[in-house]
Amino acid sequence: DADADADADADADNDDAPPKLLSFETGFYGLAFDIDDLTKLYYRPFVSDDETNLTYLDCLSSPSLKEDTANSSNRMTDLTERLLTMQVTVNDETIYTFRGAAPPNNATKPFNGTTVMWEAGKVSQRMELMHLIFKSNDDAECPDQTIEGTWSLTIQVWPDAFCLTLSGKDTSAFDSYNVTLEAGEDWKVTQVATTATAPDASPVIHASLSCIVNTDSREAAISQVSTVTVTTDHDEGDGAVLDTAYSEKLCCYETVVNYANAWNKKPGKLVRNFEGGYTDIRNYDDFDIQVNRVETGDDDECSTVMVPYVLSMNCPANATGMCPMLLVNGVPSGIPVQCSKNWHWHKVGAYCKLYIMLPVTTANTAADAADADTEVNKYVLRISYGFYGTLPSASIAQLSLFGYGTGKNTPTGRWDQMAIGCWGETLCLDNELSCSVQGPITDVRGLFFLDKAKSDDIEKQKWSWSSCAWGGDWLRIFDGAEPTKRLYARNVKVAYLAHGPCLTHIKYHGFYGCHHKDQIEFEVNVRTLRTDDYCRTFFDFNYQVHDAVSLTNGYLHNLLNRSFHTPTVVHGNSAGMSGEHSPPNGLTNNEVFVENEAFVGAAPFWISFPDSQQFPPNEEGASQMPDGTKHMIIRSFEANVGETCYTQPAFSLVNEVTHWGDQGENPSLMANIDLPDGLKDLQAGDSISLTTEWITLSRNVDDYYGPNSQYTYFLENNPSSWQVPFREVRLNGSMLTVNVVDDEGGTLVNTYPIKVQVTSDEGVTLSIEAGAGAMPMEFCGLTHSNYRLYEVTQDENTGEETETMLDQSANEDKNDYWQTDYDFQTMTYTMTFNPLMGTNVSSWASTWRLKKYA
Repeated sequence: DADADADADADADNDDAPPKLLSFETGFYGLAFDIDDLTKLYYRPFVSDDETNLTYLDCLSSPSLKEDTANSSNRMTDLTERLLTMQVTVNDETIYTFRGAAPPNNATKPFNGTTVMWEAGKVSQRMELMHLIFKSNDDAECPDQTIEGTWSLTIQVWPDAFCLTLSGKDTSAFDSYNVTLEAGEDWKVTQVATTATAPDASPVIHASLSCIVNTDSREAAISQVSTVTVTTDHDEGDGAVLDTAYSEKLCCYETVVNYANAWNKKPGKLVRNFEGGYTDIRNYDDFDIQVNRVETGDDDECSTVMVPYVLSMNCPANATGMCPMLLVNGVPSGIPVQCSKNWHWHKVGAYCKLYIMLPVTTANTAADAADADTEVNKYVLRISYGFYGTLPSASIAQLSLFGYGTGKNTPTGRWDQMAIGCWGETLCLDNELSCSVQGPITDVRGLFFLDKAKSDDIEKQKWSWSSCAWGGDWLRIFDGAEPTKRLYARNVKVAYLAHGPCLTHIKYHGFYGCHHKDQIEFEVNVRTLRTDDYCRTFFDFNYQVHDAVSLTNGYLHNLLNRSFHTPTVVHGNSAGMSGEHSPPNGLTNNEVFVENEAFVGAAPFWISFPDSQQFPPNEEGASQMPDGTKHMIIRSFEANVGETCYTQPAFSLVNEVTHWGDQGENPSLMANIDLPDGLKDLQAGDSISLTTEWITLSRNVDDYYGPNSQYTYFLENNPSSWQVPFREVRLNGSMLTVNVVDDEGGTLVNTYPIKVQVTSDEGVTLSIEAGAGAMPMEFCGLTHSNYRLYEVTQDENTGEETETMLDQSANEDKNDYWQTDYDFQTMTYTMTFNPLMGTNVSSWASTWRLKKYA
């Protein structure tokens, strides 16, 4: 169980609003900081069974969105206030005490300029509270002086401990610094600060206070480890032992990895044995980790402790798309590895931090372990970039935007970034609106788009960023009592459930509200998959209304075409096209072209912009990314409003005039998904569920350089056509059937992406009709991970079955084409595979069997 929440709750329009809190919730404790008054923190360990038996997902949701209301998290409402003391004593005489913060005058967004989210995820979280002010005590000799320079407090949170680090660069340059940090009576430290020298010769001060919550787990993990050894075969093939030590500031063991890049091959920098950057990276970074325990002389007991660890890497092979995983005995173990990264801060360059809780046995030898075939405490930390096996790797990571933008307006909140391959983002999510202003969906891009403006050489046109009309929005809603007051997301928790590389999964839970009211509760699941044809992103929205709200001037979901010309809009259902619209030139900003037109027929419904294209640049000679088209498929819809259940949504088309590109009078239509029949008002008790899929496509076959022959053939015969997204609707929607053979071995949970709850240790067999691209197959509830996926074929004459193991590996170990995720609480595994569909030209039917691997 790990950190699932970093939330700042603010209501600037309400004088009676509670304090703005930066909150962290783990399996062992709750912790919160008053952003307006950092002398206060709130803390409480979780001790009762009702609190400690909650799972990671239990902590995400509140009672109203869960069938079992006993398994939900309200334990954060009863934290105890503590006094947080921060003091700096200079030259052993003058004491400077924290007296507040001074954010920049132009900090107008949540967190902006004051609180920076550096890393966040399932394992650890690091936040920095900046611009702190320290003043001396009032007395005759030293009347309220301010210590000069820049000061900040870093909060590093782990499931069983947290660490507070006070850092400063003092331009006054005193001779000595003693720092006192106190968080209640049981956590206090006074130490001579560790100092370094900044380039301008100013002292840089650091002092840390480690707060151990679960002493049994944390102290056992630290006391029983003697060394952590990390090696790699890089450094031009010579191999290297990497610096690894326990970091008080990070509250964990840390390995620092410094790779050289094309312009920095200084001594001491590791050199990869493959090319990085924007190319088809098919190699991996592999790091061998061995945790050596302290010899106790007691071999009678074999137990496991969780050792906190982070690998801090400068210059990843390509930070745009990277997926870490931990291997044990040469195969993916499923042990969670958190990926947090940044490529925006020019002072540091691209870097990543990979956090893990390493399970370490206390057995002296492998023979003492429960499984003598297991190599005790040895791991391989692997990072895939462009490809995982023979298919592009899928990944999701928390991406810090610190350094993006100019001056003091750099975004500092949460930003989650998905990628297929490493040649640009697939889609980003900014649920705090720390950077975007329209909505949480940003940076929508494509896969395998040729950049023809780059070169006449087709090989040099590959592996580039692309554009597919930027972003969109989740829910735009307004207060029922004040219809002009827009409601924003608040009290948001985020769970990183799978980083990839076959199928990613991130889950959000929170509320829309104002005046500190929770008016709509939401839960959103977002996923993307490993494939070789085109990008697919899945959204699963659930909304529960707690107080009156209005959809006037709002929508349930929004797809933007910012900076793109949209000559044609086509919409339809599972049977085909229902209608087509051609907007005229000269539409004004926010002019409604189509209002609340109902989808008809049966789901999946869809809306397509088959011939959309970028506006030319505003300036002559300006660069422009290769572009494609964006489309939305509505796989399911249900709105319970009053006594009526609606299963067919409506849509509106609204023009947007943008400064991005030379738009002229050309229309740029956004698609808004609405309630049907012009419904605008929602009351307590109403609910809405909506499942959508966004796809981005090449406009014609000459723009696509990927290997998928079925997609290539269809593009060649249907350029700039709605038939291409409709192919996805049919083959992965209305025509797709998935069945558990003989109803034995498991239960089908979801048809696409396929999800099966496995109930037999022998495995399960699936029969599939239709399907396009790489089909994500997720098998849950496994008691071990020694399974493989086999395609089952049958001889037409004899009926004899043949099993052929799926093999998409790219290395001789044949261990790099499936994904394993392990849940420490349920002690079960989930395994995910991506077999390519449609490879059998004689039939759309296929049979697949998950079974034990010999």
